[in-house]
Amino acid sequence: MTSHEIAPYLQAYCDGELEAPKMLDVEAHLQSCPSCRQAVEAEQAFREELRTKIAREPVPPHLAEGLRARIAEEEQPQRPSRVPVSSLALAASIAFFALGGVLGYLIAQPVSKPGIHPLVTEMVSEHMKFAPLENPAELPSKNTEQVAFWVQRQTGHSVRVPDYSASGIQLLGGRVTELRGRRAGYIVYEKGRNIISLFAFPRYEASLSGLQEIRRNGRTFLTGEYLMNQILLWESGKMTYALVSDVGWDELFQCAEVFFKSKHSF
Repeated sequence: MTSHEIAPYLQAYCDGELEAPKMLDVEAHLQSCPSCRQAVEAEQAFREELRTKIAREPVPPHLAEGLRARIAEEEQPQRPSRVPVSSLALAASIAFFALGGVLGYLIAQPVSKPGIHPLVTEMVSEHMKFAPLENPAELPSKNTEQVAFWVQRQTGHSVRVPDYSASGIQLLGGRVTELRGRRAGYIVYEKGRNIISLFAFPRYEASLSGLQEIRRNGRTFLTGEYLMNQILLWESGKMTYALVSDVGWDELFQCAEVFFKSKHSF
C-alpha cells in the first residue's frame, strides 16, 4: 500500500481499531516507509504524554475527604432487600466528579492537537501521493505562464504561479485535483529532493479546524502540521492558496512572500 492509501487508516491504527488484515497491511507499510512510521510514533508519543499528565492530576483534598465521609455513612447496615437509592446517588456523584476532574484538566490545558479539517488532510494526501513519483506533474513545464494558463483552462479559475527559481526552487508543472468536491489547481515545485505543492482553489469560507492563525508582515496565514508535513494557507482575492511540504517553515514563508510580490502569471 502507498502512503496515500495508508493515511486514512493511521489514526485507527493508533487506536487499535483496525481489523487484523488491515492492521497487518499498515504494519507492513510502516516497516518500509520512514515518513508514515515517524507520524505514528509522534502520535503515540503525544497520547502517552497526555495520559501521563492526566494521571498526575490529583483529586482536590476537600473533595476526596467529602467522598470518604459519604462512603463511610453508606457503609452503615442497610436493608438487604434492595440497593439504597442514596448509594446509587453516591455512585453517580463519584462518577460525575471523576469525569469532571478529567474534563476540567483537559479544558485547562492548551489545545495542542485539535482535529485536522478534511480539506487539509486531502491536500496532504494528494501531496504524499504524487511527491514520490519521478514525474509528479500532469503538465510538465518550467514556464509559469504556460502552467497558469493550463490550470485556468482545466479549472475555470485564474491562479497565480510564482517563480521561485531565485530561491533554488524549480517549477515542475501543474496538475488538477479535487478538494472537498471542487476542482483545484495543483502546482508542483521541487527543491533538491523535496517536493513543494501549491494548491489553489476558490476561497474557502468555512472554519478550518486544526490550523493556527498567525500574522506575519501584516498578512494573515493559517499554519498546521499533518503526517510530518507543514501546511501554510492564505487568501488572495477570490482564491485560497496552500503550500504543503516538509521543507520547513522558513522555506514556506519565503515562498509566501515571493507569492505576494509576484504578478499574476496569467
